[in-house]
Amino acid sequence: MHYDNIDDVTERGFDYVVIGGGSAGAAVAARLSQDPDVTVALVEAGPDDRNLPEILQLDRWMELLESGYDWDYPVEPQENGNSFMRHARAKVMGGCSSHNSCIAFWAPREDLDEWESKYGATGWTADAAWPLYRRLETNEDAGPDAPHHGDSGPVHLMNVPRRILPASRSSMPANRPAFPAPNSTPGPPWSTAPTSSRSTAARTAPGPQARSPTSTPSWSAKTSHS
Repeated sequence: MHYDNIDDVTERGFDYVVIGGGSAGAAVAARLSQDPDVTVALVEAGPDDRNLPEILQLDRWMELLESGYDWDYPVEPQENGNSFMRHARAKVMGGCSSHNSCIAFWAPREDLDEWESKYGATGWTADAAWPLYRRLETNEDAGPDAPHHGDSGPVHLMNVPRRILPASRSSMPANRPAFPAPNSTPGPPWSTAPTSSRSTAARTAPGPQARSPTSTPSWSAKTSHS
């Protein structure tokens, strides 16, 4: 991926311009850039998250709240209190995947099925989404005992040690059911930080496709205003 200031690319033409380099925007740009015949611009107001230890080191994530990497939205005044809470949204390439605590869950079956049955999103049932989850992940649990997990995707998932989830020991099953599971059978979460460094959307989604020798480089442009 090539990074530029927005002023440097205003005269260029692109087949696709994706506004917002958050988790969704980075994934969309990556998917589009897999076509070697198109050019893609991914525009983000915040900086590239590479070489920023306060972002990449998970044990420093609290430093990001109310910082220059946070849009720091205030909540609407509430009738019964809590009117001064903040809603953190990341202002950085990678979005909240560069800003959160790296806990991952699979969506429950009933939520995904409702997309189609209740809201009309044809083709977005749990059964249809399952192959996409598998393709997306490299999961620590993948293997003969868990063939529903992927082992070669860009998002690396590791198990969160149960010793750091003391509240869950008595209420959470040790093993997760095969996906797609209903909400009534939860399991312990995964972490998207298999090492001490984050696996952000900016690093796992746009990077491999943009660096592929068979693809047209995508462009990430940082806006010139704050």
